[in-house]
Amino acid sequence: MKRVFGCAAFGLRDCVWRPDQGCTQKDLYLADVVLPQTHFGKMLTDSQAKEERTHTGLYWPPEARVRAGDFLRRVPVPYAWRALVEAGDRMVRWKAGNGVSFPLSKIIASHIVNVLNQTGEDLSEEGNSIIVAIPNNLDEFGQEQLIGELCRGLSFSKKGQVTLVWRPIAAALAWLDKVEGDFIPKKMTEEDHIHVLYLGPDAVEITTFKLKVKPDKNGFLHVLPLRERPKFLPTINGMDWAGRVIEETFDWPDDGDFWQAFTRFPEVWAALADFSWNRGELPRAWSIGNAWTLWDPPHDLYKRALSVPPGPCTTLRKICQNSCPLSSQTNTKIEESVNEILKKEVRKLSKKHSGGRLYGMILCGPLMPNGIPPWLESELETLANRGLRFDGPLDEPKLGRLWISPNSEEAVAKGSSIYGDRLIKGIPTYLDTMPQISILAHYLGGYKWIPLLDAEEVLGGETYERKIKRWFQLNQGQLKLNVYLSKGSPRKLVSACEDPDDPRLVADGELSPCYARLVREVVRRCRSLEKVQKLSFFRSENLGSRYGLAFAKALYKTDEEEHEDELDDSQSKSLDQPFRKAVFNFPSTPNRSMPLDVVVRMRPASGLAQVEIIPEDTNFLKGRKVFLDYSTMRGTSKLPRLRRGWPFIREILVDPNDTVLNEWSSLIDRFEKVRVENPAYTRIVDKVRRMHGLKELVQIARMDIYAQVLDQNGQPCTDYGRKCIQRLSLKFEQDFISLLEKETVNNSMKEKLLVRATWMYASAPRSIIQYAREIIIQDCRQRIWNWAVEAGSRAFTSIGDFKLLFNAITRRALREAL
Repeated sequence: MKRVFGCAAFGLRDCVWRPDQGCTQKDLYLADVVLPQTHFGKMLTDSQAKEERTHTGLYWPPEARVRAGDFLRRVPVPYAWRALVEAGDRMVRWKAGNGVSFPLSKIIASHIVNVLNQTGEDLSEEGNSIIVAIPNNLDEFGQEQLIGELCRGLSFSKKGQVTLVWRPIAAALAWLDKVEGDFIPKKMTEEDHIHVLYLGPDAVEITTFKLKVKPDKNGFLHVLPLRERPKFLPTINGMDWAGRVIEETFDWPDDGDFWQAFTRFPEVWAALADFSWNRGELPRAWSIGNAWTLWDPPHDLYKRALSVPPGPCTTLRKICQNSCPLSSQTNTKIEESVNEILKKEVRKLSKKHSGGRLYGMILCGPLMPNGIPPWLESELETLANRGLRFDGPLDEPKLGRLWISPNSEEAVAKGSSIYGDRLIKGIPTYLDTMPQISILAHYLGGYKWIPLLDAEEVLGGETYERKIKRWFQLNQGQLKLNVYLSKGSPRKLVSACEDPDDPRLVADGELSPCYARLVREVVRRCRSLEKVQKLSFFRSENLGSRYGLAFAKALYKTDEEEHEDELDDSQSKSLDQPFRKAVFNFPSTPNRSMPLDVVVRMRPASGLAQVEIIPEDTNFLKGRKVFLDYSTMRGTSKLPRLRRGWPFIREILVDPNDTVLNEWSSLIDRFEKVRVENPAYTRIVDKVRRMHGLKELVQIARMDIYAQVLDQNGQPCTDYGRKCIQRLSLKFEQDFISLLEKETVNNSMKEKLLVRATWMYASAPRSIIQYAREIIIQDCRQRIWNWAVEAGSRAFTSIGDFKLLFNAITRRALREAL
């Protein structure tokens, strides 16, 4: 018989849901793990950790003392969870001192294993499944590390014996298990939803799930929560909240005094959850400095806790700083109380998905009161207006009603077990949104971000697979393939990498494209970064100067400097690095350049995606498979520079003031009025062409630059100039069409307009561009074919047109060579 155990272990009131036996229960003492002094020692958990004297906060013995600036061997479990979430895709370790450190995932896993083992069950028995709840923000890298450590700690041989599930999803499944039969799927809309509010020591998670109807394999309909990937970390957490209560209630105690109250006394945690404590256990002995006093907290500690601002706890952060600092920067200037902040969050929830029905609200977590908390009570009317009911026993799930989960983590632990049970039975569980991960590929002489995983809705517990064909290549004789990865939508990623000739590299949005083009020309004429830096123009603080200096640094960077940047990035531990660099290692080299397919497989909340490379010809792999080696992954802010061939692509410099178009405006007026039949028409058309060829002297950085009227896109710089070009293009279009419509075809005039109008580059009229295509396709030996090829080289912009042009030129060249 297959048995599924659901576990919720975040460091407070941890529990396990056991089949047919219900939930284990623990008290409000904060769980911690005591680390050994060597890498091979045993981590102490639960009662062993409580009995261990190391870093208890007492003044005596010396090893019990806790001081900010020292390394800490006693790790609060909620702190480890929070640090693991903040670590994202980095490996972060807890430093215990003397060069000894441990991965956060191993510390957390040791605690979870202890919680599971305390059930007395034989968890390794064949058919048993362990489902562990995780925070809603835990990165795939952290998931992967945690699964591995749990399997080692439980002596499981297979990774699949431990499954993870999102904490709020588990709570939602516990609710759905009781109410799913009451839904009428046909009456549901796209905006129908539920809210899950979780109050825990590591995070206060406030989550909204849309409800979707999906059939199972037998056609039966199921209501599933849809999880969307969270965009931000929760700003409030229970450990900082408890720490702030201790600081403000007990007059900012010293580090050791604080640590005892935080880790050894349950009353503060009970106060946050509005639980009464056992007066028979009070007062407690409290070591203050080298003396003793009595710990006897005030009766109104819950009210005081609600009035505390929810910023980070200074004392807690200082004590843990050297061992494992938290990297998120919470706003310390918040003056509003926890009560007011939570009220605002509930108010925001009441406005979500206004077009749908609110089917329920779940309150759960070890710090959630058993009754309606004050921060929710004031918003009941607002929620009632959305259809939420508050009648009857609130500790029982019912469709459309508030559910306050009893017994702390029971909803999460039970929901985790339900998730595993549904997986075994093949029943749909929930819908998840895949992370958006993109990989950099060469495309049309540049770079392009290709989605490995897109933000698609997939069923929880099922493997998603995506195949990307022939976007990559392993060169002949190459053993490694370097790749660059990034999270987020490809549309929001920078499409061009460090190509010094690319104007998008460092362009400032407030700098006009024409002026930026001139600045780039000055930089290129200098021919070195040193000469650029010597010019007074680039030593000022205006936009053009800053832009030019940044462009110069990118343009003249040496290969050695680029390599140094890469080393700096690989050693960086900053979460701010936007990209990741990784390596595919091949067992042998191909004897030719080998096209590659990429296959990505991933399951929600199950660790890192499996990325496999499949060559067009797999013989050189000698029967082995090639996967992305995540151990080689490094953070980087730099993408590879494009290596251009010869000749360099040159920009056409344009007068920022459109002086020529302003001075020749009368010619444009005359051209618009003259008819094709007029004897003066040819002369005016020739003058328009001459106007396009004029150059204007522009001075910048004490350099004389002759700027043209139009750039390669057929565009001037000012709004007035663009209107002039639009007028000219329209006139050419009208005149050319009138020639086509005449019974007597005037080929010489059509040819003249073909040549003259295409000097407007990409602003040339469509009808004339089409005429050029038709002549090029004919592949004739007449002079008009040469003119059409030259016209196309000026005015073509599409890939299809360029293919047509180069194929025609190639055919002519080969024929003449024969």
